[in-house]
Amino acid sequence: MPNSLIQKGYKEDCKNFQGGIDKVYLFPYVKYGVSDIAFRGNTKVNDPNAQSISRFPDTTIFEYEAVNISYTENATTTSGGIEWAQDLSFTLPRSFEALNAFKLMYQDYCAIILDRNGNYRLIGLWNGGEVTINAGTGGEKNAMNGSTISLKAREDNQAYFLTNFDTDFTIFNNDSINFFEFSVTSSSFQITTGGGTYLYNVTADDGYSATGLTGDHLINFTGVSEPHKVSISGVFPAFDFTGNADDVKIVELSNFGIYGLGSTSQEDAFNGCTNLTITATDGGNFENVTDLTDSFLGCSSLTSFPFIDTSKVEDFNATFRNCTSLTDFPLLDFSSGLYFTNTWQNCTNLKHFPANAFDNCTATDFTDAFSSTNLSEQSIDGILESIDVAGQINGTFTQSGGDAPSSVGLAAKTSLEAKGWTISVTT
Repeated sequence: MPNSLIQKGYKEDCKNFQGGIDKVYLFPYVKYGVSDIAFRGNTKVNDPNAQSISRFPDTTIFEYEAVNISYTENATTTSGGIEWAQDLSFTLPRSFEALNAFKLMYQDYCAIILDRNGNYRLIGLWNGGEVTINAGTGGEKNAMNGSTISLKAREDNQAYFLTNFDTDFTIFNNDSINFFEFSVTSSSFQITTGGGTYLYNVTADDGYSATGLTGDHLINFTGVSEPHKVSISGVFPAFDFTGNADDVKIVELSNFGIYGLGSTSQEDAFNGCTNLTITATDGGNFENVTDLTDSFLGCSSLTSFPFIDTSKVEDFNATFRNCTSLTDFPLLDFSSGLYFTNTWQNCTNLKHFPANAFDNCTATDFTDAFSSTNLSEQSIDGILESIDVAGQINGTFTQSGGDAPSSVGLAAKTSLEAKGWTISVTT
């Protein structure tokens, strides 16, 4: 194995290297492929020279305020090559009900450590690590009352260094807690979860509470006053109201807060929530979402829509279809959008749409995107001009209802048709 031969010695140039670890972060293990991760200077997996990661899929990680953090890694030769035992241990110096540290044992985790020399390292990249917990309290008042967490991983490499920590990882800690809040009208409400990993707590204004939830959950309210305000903390990637009769019970979304953490798809998230209004002024956690198919389909009580991060969304099919009370729409980021079939179809009161919305969009499928709307002349002009500016060829665009385009919009229509587009607009 000539590529593994030692080619350099080591000389310590300064005397200020420190031992110890400052911080530890955990996140659920995901089995990524080789192409999902980039290595600094190398792309070959298990190449002993590929010791640092330069790109990692965007990931939410969880910071633990721990003490007695230690990490060791030991290499042994096996019949299959070299195996590295990566062993992390830390102590959470207090026990309390909401901590629920035992839930770490339900799946494999990866860890990131920050040493006192400023190096971030990732433990358990390819196989994840198994968690064990030793909890207890001593006999004296000054004895430790807490849990010691151990994570053990077996890998073909040492723990990789990270050169991309600030760009690819979002830290969630106690300071990040911001409740997802909504109101419902009924004596009960069924929370139905979509895709992703869940670990959340629920409280309601009548005193109802539940902790450590990982999937669907039925709330039975005891108070008589309606609507009931519900707050969710922790990790809650997405609703999914498909087939849920309680979709008509949610009447107000007042704060996105932690909603969307860990989500890549919001398909059917609020589908059929005909009484839903959104008064939230924050944007939630949509930065990694790629699919908004049917996510607000049939939300016929929405009168406005908030600014959310749609920069990575590719699929907008029927996202806002039948949102019949929408009159204005914000300037969202459609730069990654590929599919806009039926997106605003039957938004019969939608009059105002921002100019330049599709300037950087490569989509060519706008079939029935704006059918049965009430767009103003200025709005349809701006939409046609923006799609023309984007410069794509051989597309389809359908709009009906509202005003016909002016000479400005018709010029953009002619330009698009010259590029092979099929265009249908109000005349």
